[in-house]
Amino acid sequence: MGKTVALALQWAGAQIVIHDAEFTQDTGDPVWLTRAGREGWAIVSKDKAIRYNPLEKRAIVEANVRCFVLVAGNMTRFDMARALMIALPRMDRAARKKPPFIVRINSAGKITKTLYEDDLVDRRGAPRKRR
Repeated sequence: MGKTVALALQWAGAQIVIHDAEFTQDTGDPVWLTRAGREGWAIVSKDKAIRYNPLEKRAIVEANVRCFVLVAGNMTRFDMARALMIALPRMDRAARKKPPFIVRINSAGKITKTLYEDDLVDRRGAPRKRR
């Protein structure tokens, strides 16, 4: 997301860990998602496809990740910062709920949908197919 978004979130009072401060760019998503879950970190991503990738969904579920995804395309870093700062109080409330989940946030900072464990995997624990 970049330093602008990180600084805006810090300014708004969020405690953040920047991906690149902990991981290399080529670290696979399942690896860092697992660490995020183990550490109790909520993650913020602009990877709209994260909810469709079976490996990423499995990592989110198995590591009990709290995942927030900006779903609007073509947002500038300032647009992302604005949307997340608007969403921050709702993100804070959502983060208190039992993980795992994926929360979608639109460009206006509104939470548009939340996917919980039952939405992400079937009863056998296999990632659900794209709906």
